[in-house]
Amino acid sequence: MLTTFPLTREVLELREPRVVSLHDEDPEPNEARLLLELGFDSLLMLPLVVGDELWALVEIYRTGEKSFNEEDAAALEPILTLAADALLATRS
Repeated sequence: MLTTFPLTREVLELREPRVVSLHDEDPEPNEARLLLELGFDSLLMLPLVVGDELWALVEIYRTGEKSFNEEDAAALEPILTLAADALLATRS
């Protein structure tokens, strides 16, 4: 399944955020098709890393003309860090 969605795979493997937007000049076709099916225009994917482990793929969807960007990903980083710290604390 991850071979079908290369940007999703990159988030999981590289542990770096990725954006998919129907407003981009050339969006990744499979990711764009899924966005259309779900009725959204833009997707921000972020890894949730707890300690050294990848725990989750966080997906945030948006409709409308405004697409997600790198600044949006950076703005959410402190929230992901808080979530990771809270999850790590529950393991102790």
